[in-house]
Order: sequence, then C-alpha cells, then structure tokens
Amino acid sequence: MAAPDTDAGPEGPLAFAVVSGSSRAEAHLVAICDALARGVGRLVRPRVLGSYAALKEEVQAGRVHLAWAPPLVAAELSGAGLATIDLCCARGERADYHAALFTRHASSIEKPADLRGAHAAWVDEHSSAGYLVPRLRLAAEGLEPAGLFGRESFLGTHARVAQAVLEGEADVGATYVSLDPSTGRPLSAGWLEAGAGINAAFVLLTAGPIPSDAIAFSRRLDAGVKAALVEQVSALPASVPDAVGRLLGADGFAPPPASHVEALRALVGARPPSGRTPGATAG
Repeated sequence: MAAPDTDAGPEGPLAFAVVSGSSRAEAHLVAICDALARGVGRLVRPRVLGSYAALKEEVQAGRVHLAWAPPLVAAELSGAGLATIDLCCARGERADYHAALFTRHASSIEKPADLRGAHAAWVDEHSSAGYLVPRLRLAAEGLEPAGLFGRESFLGTHARVAQAVLEGEADVGATYVSLDPSTGRPLSAGWLEAGAGINAAFVLLTAGPIPSDAIAFSRRLDAGVKAALVEQVSALPASVPDAVGRLLGADGFAPPPASHVEALRALVGARPPSGRTPGATAG
C-alpha cells in the first residue's frame, strides 16, 4: 500500500476509530471525541468498526484520521506509510500487557494439552493477544497450533470471543489481560469488556509481555493539526478518565519508548506468512 498523497488540513471534520464489539463502545468513544473536539476546536466523529481489516481500509481511504490500534495493526499501518505511532497506552504506568488463553470454569479443559480437538475462538489474524502471541506460546510448549484444534473461528473482537467462550459456543478463546503487579488481579481483560466479572474466565496460560496498544495518527494530517491532537489525546485521562479506561484500557498515554518499537518489529517478524491456518473458519 502506498502512502496517500493528500493531507487532512486544518478544516473539516476528523474521525477517531476503534474496533470493538461492546454495546457501550460508542458512548465511550463519543465522550472521547467530544473532549478532543473541544481541545482542537474541530469536529471529531466517532467510528466504531467491526474488524481490524476495516480499520486499515478506513485509514488508507482517509476516512479515519486517528485510531486506537493493537500493536501489530499499528506496526502495519506505520510500515505501510499510512500512519505514525506517536502515543502508546499505559495502565498502572506500564506500557505492555499479556495475552490469555482461557476457557469457562465449567469446561473439562484444564491444561493446554487438553486443547486437542477443541473449538478455538480467535479475534483476528492481525490481533497480537487475540491470535498471534498465544499461538506462538502454544508452539513453544510443543503444541503446534496448525494441527491442535478441531475447529477455529475468527470473531472480530475480544468481546465476541469472550462471549462465545463463556456462553459455550467455543471451547477456548484468546484475549488480552492487564494484571495489577501487586495483586495479580486483572485491571482489564476481554471478558471484562464483554461485561463478565473478573473471575468469569479460567486462564489456561498467559503469554507476553506484549507492547501496548497505540494511538495511530494518519499521515494525511496537517502537521499542526496532528500536534494539537497528540496534545489533546495525552490530556484525555484527565478529562474523560472513565471513557479512556473502559474503552481504551488505559489510564495514561506516552510516546512509545525504543523498546516498544523494537518489540513491535519482533512481533511483525514472528508473524506467520499466512495468518489463518488451514481449515479455519470466519465468524
């Protein structure tokens, strides 16, 4: 993909996009966009999208100007010349998180070796916590994912994966989890996004750390507009902390450290040439 030739100048509306299956996502994003609009003096429209593929298409087409993106998607947007990664999300002063492979408590699956023949629910082939990193961890455990599962489904969002597993539609799922370093309890997780309780899921294994989600800024943005947006996004945890915490899983934003960029490159390098395994199903 080639970088777009035109910039989003200082006039006209902007759009901030997230990928989420939560029924509350739009309300939280509206609050965030309203706060940004007040700060930059320009309309910022909320866009809740159903997949990371759609997010990339919207950024490429110039219909999205800033986006909350998982690390692999952010790295791909940057590598394609479509966006820059100017801020990363922080939670409890940490700029990373983990992947969790989980089941429901009533499941007979109690350890990774029990996964043979199971129905696995993944988020998307672009998702670090929801696909790539758990599969790398399984392979490191001697369980090759390509032949491990009886069925694999791609459901598009972390909330949908959590719902599928907790409601018994899938046997196991992969999602993100951010743990309190003092208590070990989840600060954020895919099943929390789906409205379940902290202890709703049984975690088979965790993998990571993974560099945190990023705020990607379209290269179409005028330099002055982009600088103002970076400043205003950084101020969001003070102005709309509930929306930032619940939707973006963050309590702060910071420029990505060098280690974050290196970790993103490592993830891109570790990604298989073809994300989906033979026989995987969508939906």
